[in-house]
Amino acid sequence: CETDARTPQKTRKNDKPVMNETPGSFQEKLYETALSEGKQSFQKLMDKYPGETFYGICLYTNNDLRGVYPFANTVEGLKRSGYGWDDEEKWIPGESWGLEFGEDDKTQMPETTSLLIDASDDYAQDEQAAKARYGDFNQFKPTTIATLSRALVTVRDSGIFKNRMIHDRMAYWVHIGDSHGQERKWMFQPVIKHLNEQDAKELQSLFELDGMIERDLN
Repeated sequence: CETDARTPQKTRKNDKPVMNETPGSFQEKLYETALSEGKQSFQKLMDKYPGETFYGICLYTNNDLRGVYPFANTVEGLKRSGYGWDDEEKWIPGESWGLEFGEDDKTQMPETTSLLIDASDDYAQDEQAAKARYGDFNQFKPTTIATLSRALVTVRDSGIFKNRMIHDRMAYWVHIGDSHGQERKWMFQPVIKHLNEQDAKELQSLFELDGMIERDLN
């Protein structure tokens, strides 16, 4: 289940370390930034495709978390791509998702991407200093995926998709390109209980998550 990464590559804006930043404050800043830019990006797609019915949104990232890109699709967009409702491509963001931003296609969510690139660069340059700012590297990836997932849940619950969702439901998750095993659990664990039961079953089957995630509705 792969898709083309469109995550923009940006240079670090500030080479000076933020001395009082903690893992918690970084994740909260990431959440607020992803929430703001995510709402703006998805609103652009709704404005560009008026009258279409949305069924899925996601934030795509690559394996090293160097950026994020918003994807969304509609029932009409799926048909334009040549796929039907029963095709597994329904759940694979990329060419099978038929919505595009247009001229600014590669410049979505730049501040969120900058935060992720800065963190990645910090780990590469000085792991001990990065650990103080972002936490242990082994936990950084699942924690960051959970933070981006929380932003998506808030976007979904904000009401911007009101009257634009199929049967008043929406599937949403953070998609890691070329993901495997534990990474797929990280993708869906934070959101699975929020999804429609049928959508959750299809996603768990497609990404081979049966038995890895319990859909606890509490």
